[in-house]
Amino acid sequence: MTICLTSCQALPESTLRPFAKARGVLGRCALGLLATQLVLLCAWGVSAALLTGPWGVLGAAAFAAFVAAPLQDGFAYVCLRAVRGLPAPAHLGLRVLDNYRESVAANVLVFLLTLLGLSLFLLPGVLFYCRTRFVPYLVVEEGLDAVDAIQESFRLTRGHGLAILGMTAGGAAACAAGLLCLGVGVVPALTLWELARASLYQRVVLPSEAWDPASRLARPMLSA
Repeated sequence: MTICLTSCQALPESTLRPFAKARGVLGRCALGLLATQLVLLCAWGVSAALLTGPWGVLGAAAFAAFVAAPLQDGFAYVCLRAVRGLPAPAHLGLRVLDNYRESVAANVLVFLLTLLGLSLFLLPGVLFYCRTRFVPYLVVEEGLDAVDAIQESFRLTRGHGLAILGMTAGGAAACAAGLLCLGVGVVPALTLWELARASLYQRVVLPSEAWDPASRLARPMLSA
């Protein structure tokens, strides 16, 4: 099966451009995005708290897979809209419910395969993680199923692996710096990281900076 989305655009292997774009977007939409990120962080916190409860690992994994991870995908879509200069209220993240089952399946698959790669040789796990960073957009916006979204993410990220790896390292460093600021810097750091990923996705997928919402497909064209 061949998945036909918008043609890719050549992109310099740079991690600075997505973060520069992210800073500008955050400056325009700071209140809504930061508040949503805080709620999302609390959801992940609940998952972590369940580790010490009576349900232990099973409860934490279930909450992460069925609640926190789909909410994360929804927030990724909200950030993508913000990067495009479109209205990005938090409730639009609920679009993930339209493809909820595939969001859960995709997150579980990505987690398990990344964990397998990390446990075996480390580098394959890191590479797989980087090459699947576009999965949330493909699941939520394009309506792909889990396997097709992973395959399409691999296609779209071809040639951009180093940029994504550098962006991931930069995001992790920003979060670490945020923790040193009594933890309050983690929320903006995570938001910038998410916006930078959305900015990179836009640059890779779209043929130009001028984005016409009417030109996007509501669902991808699939051909045998």
